[in-house]
Amino acid sequence: MLCLGLGVEYFRILLQSNCGASVLDFTPQAGGAPPSVCLNRLNQTPNSPVAAGSSAGRKTNKRVILACQGATQSTPEFGLGGVGYAPLNMLGTIQSQKTAELLLDLKVNGILCSPQVAAVDTATVICEVQEAADCLGADCVPRYVEMKKLLELEIDDAFQMKQKSYGAMVESGWLGSMDYKKLELLWTQSKEAWQALLNELPDDSTSDRVLVAVGHPAIHLALICRCLDLPMEYMSSFHLDDGSISVIDFPDGPKGRGVVRCTNYTAHLGRWSIPITRTTENDEEF
Repeated sequence: MLCLGLGVEYFRILLQSNCGASVLDFTPQAGGAPPSVCLNRLNQTPNSPVAAGSSAGRKTNKRVILACQGATQSTPEFGLGGVGYAPLNMLGTIQSQKTAELLLDLKVNGILCSPQVAAVDTATVICEVQEAADCLGADCVPRYVEMKKLLELEIDDAFQMKQKSYGAMVESGWLGSMDYKKLELLWTQSKEAWQALLNELPDDSTSDRVLVAVGHPAIHLALICRCLDLPMEYMSSFHLDDGSISVIDFPDGPKGRGVVRCTNYTAHLGRWSIPITRTTENDEEF
């Protein structure tokens, strides 16, 4: 927490379990300035991040899962230009299936997704697997999942375009190539998106509710900051990969403070995940 410039009030808000691993990336800065710090992953535990349990020692029955859409066919050679028309590529299809398999151990009540193609496709796979839970032996009765498109989860095309090599992205940060005005628009939009998610959670202590939000990593970074009540500048302090999930619990209900159980969990993707580190040789090949 101190590395990110956060105080002790976040001690039980950013969860760190026994044997849980977290990864911090330190990027050197020019002129002898202190390195920038990014929380690559939070609280990666041997157990499933969606397993039933407590958050910071407190029982909870309200949960939001931020599921990043799978990888897309968004590179210029496809001639699609905008993220809205970019479908999942083969890797993204596998990633969405793996996410759906992980979430099968949890009864999902609702899915809110960006109206963009990749997010809708990812959400559809999750929904179909949930509703087939009885056939797959994960539940004794069929599940019904309400799936809705949320315009506030949509992002600008620029966030999807691969404008830099992998090495340059590491050096400048994942959001380093983004225009500041576009970041401001995304940040403003994320306030409405976060409120829309909270509105889907019942304000009582008895009803169970698990909500999955599906979208691009950029909007999820903003939602994590909204949950933690952090300013826009903190978006670059977190990292999310395609196909990852982040889990937020609400032990005090939607009007209380959210507890971030984990971020950027990709263990369920197996060989189809993006490594925490990889060689920067021949960056142009990526």
